[in-house]
Amino acid sequence: VRHKYIRRYDRRQSPVLANIDDGFSKDDVLKHGFADRAPAAEQLYDVFFDPTESHNLAGQPAHADLLQAMRSRLDDWMKATDDPLLQGPVAAPPTALLNDPDDPSPHSPARCII
Repeated sequence: VRHKYIRRYDRRQSPVLANIDDGFSKDDVLKHGFADRAPAAEQLYDVFFDPTESHNLAGQPAHADLLQAMRSRLDDWMKATDDPLLQGPVAAPPTALLNDPDDPSPHSPARCII
């Protein structure tokens, strides 16, 4: 597989810092404004030439046809598998322990959603 396509459904305007382990690397990226960067709604990478997925191609006109093809493939697969995301957000199971997406650390207390 040469290309990777990612579509976000949560519409967050900031990264979920609780999903990133605390440490020197996190401190460094936070110092450089990572917490203020909105995650891209769509991402497209050429994993052959960009294995670290550093350059999002989704907004580049030269890749518009590929982006549309990847969108269609995902849409078709979601319909064929009756993906629950087609109906909207998927709720966590009633007894799941969840980190608040606005918490700054994975060490923040998890909460049970009832």
